[in-house]
Amino acid sequence: MELDLTHNGDEKTIPTTPVSPSAYTDPSSSPLSMTLQFLQATTFSYVGHEFLCCLVREIGQWTQTQTVLVQQLMTVEEYKEMAEAQTDDGSFRFVADDTNQSLRSKHENEPSPSPKFHNRPCSENNSPSSTPIFSNDQVLLNRASYSTSACENIAKNTAIQLPLLRDTPHIQTLLQSPCSIQKASPGSDIYPCSGSFVGIRLDTPTGDSIGLICIMTDKPVDSAKLLFITDLLESVKLRTMRELQRVREEERLMKAKNDAIQDAENKIKFLADMSHEIRLPVQEASISFQERLTQILKNTNECGDSFDRPTVTRAFYAE
Repeated sequence: MELDLTHNGDEKTIPTTPVSPSAYTDPSSSPLSMTLQFLQATTFSYVGHEFLCCLVREIGQWTQTQTVLVQQLMTVEEYKEMAEAQTDDGSFRFVADDTNQSLRSKHENEPSPSPKFHNRPCSENNSPSSTPIFSNDQVLLNRASYSTSACENIAKNTAIQLPLLRDTPHIQTLLQSPCSIQKASPGSDIYPCSGSFVGIRLDTPTGDSIGLICIMTDKPVDSAKLLFITDLLESVKLRTMRELQRVREEERLMKAKNDAIQDAENKIKFLADMSHEIRLPVQEASISFQERLTQILKNTNECGDSFDRPTVTRAFYAE
């Protein structure tokens, strides 16, 4: 491109270089950057449970999706202990694998078979990685939930055993992350029928999988929005993992505190019972000894009073 300038009849030609429209675009004004700035502003003052609940609510409303979940991976025993201790965080609901439980009761002495989850690729761009090993004795607990669906299985504090989620996108996310499915298969008996699914596994720096964050839509979304949602979840993955880890550590500390208090109360009760059991026989023995001593003194006095002393006259000595 050339620029013609005319001055006093003299023409001058100045070569110019075209400038691409992207040069005038502020990188911070991209949809993803704007969304992340909004999420940072709305969740900045929260930590732990409050952060997770605020995050899923804001992501759901911003992306206009049906369901956003933060799920924690734990064992059944850990879930039961947590449900017993957390009495102020609402009611807990446990969805168990009845078939697995009945088989286990019939064959208690037989070793449980290794779980076999069908591992199908979630997206073509996923690179192969090491596959984590999960147990049938684990659950996915909904730590934070935002949904416009009335399905009770996606409510907060609901735990689903992993065997019930076999061949679902949630298991695929645990096996291979990220998992993005533009047109998901028909819904299972656990979760409602979804159109698209995006899931990101939450791994600690040591490589332990502690859960996942996922989005489910009631209708399939286009590839551009699917990519946007995937990038969004990838961007909040680290903070979500840290806050979920914070929740786990807080619950462990609370459990340790409650166990210590219970242990101290048991010791105090034991010492009180032992003190009573020891003190009572000693008191009874002391009373018995005192009564026996009193009786001996009484008998001694009676014997002294009844003893006849011989009468010695002076005449006897005179003789």
